[in-house]
Amino acid sequence: MIVQNIKKIIDRPQNKNRLYIRNLVKEEIQNYILNFVYNDSVFQNLIFTGGTCLRKLYGLDRLSEDLDFDYNFNFSIDNFALKVKNYFYSQLTYQKVSTKVSGNKQTVFIKLPLFKELNVYQDRTPEDVFVRCDFSKQISKEYGLNTGMITAGTFKVIVEAYDLETLFANKITAFLRRSFYKGKFQKLPFKGRDVYDLFWFLQISSKSGYHLKPNNKRLLSLIKERSMDQIKQDVKRKIALVDPKYVYKDVLPLVESGQFLNQFLEIFNKSIVSQIDMVM
Repeated sequence: MIVQNIKKIIDRPQNKNRLYIRNLVKEEIQNYILNFVYNDSVFQNLIFTGGTCLRKLYGLDRLSEDLDFDYNFNFSIDNFALKVKNYFYSQLTYQKVSTKVSGNKQTVFIKLPLFKELNVYQDRTPEDVFVRCDFSKQISKEYGLNTGMITAGTFKVIVEAYDLETLFANKITAFLRRSFYKGKFQKLPFKGRDVYDLFWFLQISSKSGYHLKPNNKRLLSLIKERSMDQIKQDVKRKIALVDPKYVYKDVLPLVESGQFLNQFLEIFNKSIVSQIDMVM
């Protein structure tokens, strides 16, 4: 079942960008994992978060490479790794999957040699497909939840997720505090997808007359020793320093249209700086 579904994705005539195809394949695998998680009596208590949550539950128009979950119960990552592998074995009859738990016990890497099986990219050695599941213990009591239905491929799944206000606060925190450099020449730590998502949040908020705002209490609990006005000014200062070429490199594998991405790069700085005043 998995192999046939992946082949259909790869064979779509409009799929030309290899990196985008790879992430479409990852999304299909994510669908199976989400079906496993939210039909398990223990793991259904995991709180869905991150970019895939924004895409599946709230309509974010980009792909996401990973699955992110928070937990507030006695969670065993080793048990998760074992049970998700058994799910692929028994429920999906796919025997070639393997899992690995990171040394810090925060990530499970799920590996599937699908490109090798399908003999994809004959001009070079096919790589295995990895999907990572990241788990974090809740560090703030300030959050809102939303129980909702998502479509995950052929599955309909009820998930427990953060509400948009909480995810908005999480995204601002990630943009300001994430320590990430793409390549040795990037001087400012950020991920291009955080810039893209922040822009998306502000567009969604504008359609509601800016009623959608980040959860202020959560922001202040995550970014300590800063007032809301200071956090807002931090966003403005950092966004003004963002080099568009690094946004492009990070986001291109996640969106279908490179033309749209180029248009986005021309406006994101001014748009975010002007709109952030409306929500903070």
